[in-house]
Amino acid sequence: MDTMPAVHRPQDDEIDISSLLHELWGYKWLLLTTMLVGLVLGVFYAIRQPAQYQSSVMLQIDGGKGGVKGGGLSEQLLAQGSGGDSAATQKALIQSRFVLEPVVEALGLDIAWSQVASTVGQRLFPWLKNEEIGIDYFDVPEEYMNKPFTLKYKEGDEVELYDKNTLILAGPINKELSSASHSIQLKAVRKKAIKPGTQFKVVKRSDNAVIKSLLGKLKVEDASGKNLISQGTGVLELSLKGREKQDVLRVLNTIAEVTRVKDADKKSEEASQTLTFLESQLPVTKGLLTKAEEALNSYRAKSGKIDIKIQTEFLLKQLSELDKQLNELEIQAIDMRQKFTSSHPEWIALQTQIEALKIQRNKLEKQLKSLPASDQVAVNLMRDVDVKQELYLLLLNKIQELQVVKAGTVSGVRILTRASLPDSPIPSKKKLYVLGGLILGFMAGVVFIFSRKLISPRVEDPHWSEKHLNLPNLAIIPFCREQGVFAPADKKQKQMLLAHSHSKNLAVEALRSLRTSLKVTLACAENNVIGILGVAPSVGKTFVSCNLGFLLAVAGKKVLVIDTDLRKGTAHKYFGFESASPGLSDYVNQDEGLDVVIRPTAHENLSIVTRGKYPKNPAEILSAERFQELVKTCSEQFDVVLFDTAPVLLVTDAVIVSALAATNFLVLGAGVHQPSDVDLVFKRLHNAGVHLNGTIFNFHKEQTKNYYYGKYYNYSYYYHDESERESV
Repeated sequence: MDTMPAVHRPQDDEIDISSLLHELWGYKWLLLTTMLVGLVLGVFYAIRQPAQYQSSVMLQIDGGKGGVKGGGLSEQLLAQGSGGDSAATQKALIQSRFVLEPVVEALGLDIAWSQVASTVGQRLFPWLKNEEIGIDYFDVPEEYMNKPFTLKYKEGDEVELYDKNTLILAGPINKELSSASHSIQLKAVRKKAIKPGTQFKVVKRSDNAVIKSLLGKLKVEDASGKNLISQGTGVLELSLKGREKQDVLRVLNTIAEVTRVKDADKKSEEASQTLTFLESQLPVTKGLLTKAEEALNSYRAKSGKIDIKIQTEFLLKQLSELDKQLNELEIQAIDMRQKFTSSHPEWIALQTQIEALKIQRNKLEKQLKSLPASDQVAVNLMRDVDVKQELYLLLLNKIQELQVVKAGTVSGVRILTRASLPDSPIPSKKKLYVLGGLILGFMAGVVFIFSRKLISPRVEDPHWSEKHLNLPNLAIIPFCREQGVFAPADKKQKQMLLAHSHSKNLAVEALRSLRTSLKVTLACAENNVIGILGVAPSVGKTFVSCNLGFLLAVAGKKVLVIDTDLRKGTAHKYFGFESASPGLSDYVNQDEGLDVVIRPTAHENLSIVTRGKYPKNPAEILSAERFQELVKTCSEQFDVVLFDTAPVLLVTDAVIVSALAATNFLVLGAGVHQPSDVDLVFKRLHNAGVHLNGTIFNFHKEQTKNYYYGKYYNYSYYYHDESERESV
């Protein structure tokens, strides 16, 4: 016998994209609902976003030192290079507390207040809150920083400040108010008419919190990076976003001004340090000069010696010049000691120059010692006066020079353009929010669908039984919309056989394929009894039993359908019987004879035994010997006996009945059963010695149509077209 060719199916660990897409299509209405909800939320969020305004300022950073070059020491103090004044350095300083903290203090950005929503509309749409108040001053202890207070406006232009429900202070507006302990102080001003009872939330924010918030809105960019032509110009562009036009304007211009002033202060700081030192030394030098002059005058008065020789005067002049140079170098060394280490080349060169001058002075001093004693005393006194006078004049000159340099220092930061009021808000991201809402809604629906499948998986693959139970799937029955016409909400109305009324329907064709496979199965079976089992109710078990019986009868078989679902059997409705009695329960209870309970149908080869009256003990009736005798007798009289059974998972009736059948098929409803339920049914039947010959997969509901449904039944148009041609 030829073997059936192997059919390739995706492995369990493979992702079948087509299956996933068909799965999502099956839940299209759920996805549309979640996307609609996401769209509404996205639109609502977009509407709630306030308008944002943006302005900018341009700063030019001068790499060189600003100010007046005084030459000598002042020139050395100011001409230290441009490494610390580059655009990158200024960018870092602008984004630091060095610049932003003075801005926060100058503008009072550490005080925040907003109107408290009093209606649902104000909560949903913030722009409906149109009351305004001003806070000129608000001071709280450290432990109350970043803590919200409630400010209530009352009649008579009075305000009350609450910490939760505790009254902190109260008093008239436009006046500075204080708490009982004077630890909390407040001055509120009225900008416009305010409705009595309006509440505001007031917060004294810490500098760190304000600076962090400000940095999130402030953007500092190097303008030279945007344009190749402007590279190397050191131009910075500062831009700021905010809800209020005036606030954006004030903050940006203040940042630019503080940056300029800070840079000028930093440049004059070195000159200020040296100037302070020289001013402290000036009184000391003045005192030493006065003492030297007094000593020289006193000596002249006592000795009467006024003039000295020309040689002595020349030596004295040389010594004075050397002392002047040494004093200048000593002052220069004071500044260099603050900037360089002892191993720096400039420091070493300066020390070498000082040592050379000291050697020359020592030689001159030795020459002076060879003079007469009277001349030596006079020379020393005159020399002391000259040295002190030169030092004093040098200090005066340097002080005046540094004062001029300090006063004339110009900042290396130039404000090219100041911030101006923006004409319109910056483009909003409302469309992005709406699109994001749609995407999030779709993602939420997808997550819900697949989470549900993971948490509560269902059998939706017709080949699941082959993969997990090693049971062949003998038929895949597509959803039949025509069968729904014959299953009305009114349970008293008769149902009709689909195989009789729509013989070319795809569901009927699937049952015909099952009928074909039954020829081989029955030929090898011990008896001609077939059990149609179901895991749960409402999966199309009775539909399969009755229509399969009709198709077997059409094929020339003498068929008997027995409804063994004594609790809720509905097989009689498919054959037009209004009542299930007389039936199986009546025969077993010996209320009716066999010739009465076997009812003929519209087809001469097809008969049916309905369930009969509802018994109190269905399981006992099916276990009775009289029922077994009925099955044996009917098996001899008919070619095929079909059992329509009760759900296996709910009651034991089906297990009892299927034990009498040599051939049993399990009907699986698409998307109904959990794999664990099917495994339990399989084990229950196996433990009872019932052999399953295969499964029948039934797409019994329209919403269960999925990838496999479309994959196997996308050629239905062929039969519909043929039917239409035959009807014409």
